[in-house]
Amino acid sequence: ATGLPTRQIMISCTHTHSGPDLTNTTEEAVQRYIPKLQQWLVEAAQVALEDRKPARIFTGHVEATGLNFVKHYYNVDEKGEKHFFGDNFGRHVMDETTRHTTDADPTMHIIQFKREGGKDVVLCNWRAHPQLTGGSKIKNLSADYPAPFREILGAQLNCHVHFLQGAAGNINPKSRIPEEQHFLNHREFGARLAYFALECLEHDMQEVEAGLIKTKQLQFAGRADHSMDHKREEAIKVWRFFSDCGDRDAAASLCKEHGFASVYHAGSVASKAAAPETIEIELNAITVGEVLAFVTAPNELFDTNSVYTEEHSPYEMTFTCGYCNGHWFYIPSRYGYDYSCYESHVSRFAAGTGEEVSNAFLDMLRQLKGE
Repeated sequence: ATGLPTRQIMISCTHTHSGPDLTNTTEEAVQRYIPKLQQWLVEAAQVALEDRKPARIFTGHVEATGLNFVKHYYNVDEKGEKHFFGDNFGRHVMDETTRHTTDADPTMHIIQFKREGGKDVVLCNWRAHPQLTGGSKIKNLSADYPAPFREILGAQLNCHVHFLQGAAGNINPKSRIPEEQHFLNHREFGARLAYFALECLEHDMQEVEAGLIKTKQLQFAGRADHSMDHKREEAIKVWRFFSDCGDRDAAASLCKEHGFASVYHAGSVASKAAAPETIEIELNAITVGEVLAFVTAPNELFDTNSVYTEEHSPYEMTFTCGYCNGHWFYIPSRYGYDYSCYESHVSRFAAGTGEEVSNAFLDMLRQLKGE
């Protein structure tokens, strides 16, 4: 419809835990929705291309503190003592230059395009699932905090606002510690997040030189996780039992008997044994001039790896965007596997893949920078 080459098109999703379940294609509503969604995406792209105007670029960042949390906040050891995430093994996750090992990184990156003869455009990149409702099974509540966030910013500044979700595989907007559950209403939460962005846009934006836009794409071969293949038959038994009866408590007892952390762990082991040795995913790097960079993957990345990429990037501001051009589920950090969290149980990828993706991002960025 646009004449753009496929490799120059990126579709970036926001993972809300309360959107339409497009895998349930037997539902008539889903059958109607999918072609409409495709039509809307094409129409939006056409309108945007027609609306292009010269622009000056401004960048800034703000610490939206107290609004995103590591899902697996603490672990209880055999003595009953709590160890907060990042302290459990007495070492930093990546190396001495990575600061954010205990709390989620609260940094929101912002780019503002001040356009000649048209509304300004604002891009905001931040880490956290919109998961205030507690999961996808609650159908009568919304978790879509980016909607009020965009509405408030757009109305205050008379601009177009786009929310680009960052690495969120281990990050929620809701803490598991009750006294830290400040905002559970998605509109209140979105408004609070918008307040941080407005403060930055009004007081802390710096103009940068645009320069050339450069891109690099890599078909990355991630190592598949086959560490539990020897338990496939037991996993199939557990998963079939749960699928037939739906009794979560009985299935949990069966999981414990066979050494699985949950029914989802068993289901994942049952399906992964048939996977190839490697899984190919598309990684992208996009740079604007000498200051701005975007890296994208079709996964839920952990913020530890994202922070590592951003802190070692040769560009001053690096956006990390998940859920781009497909979805291949979680890529946990190495620490996630050490910690034995839910995401490591169900990930299709072997331990260490998150660090390999970080290094691949950095290789692409350094090549684009000419280093």
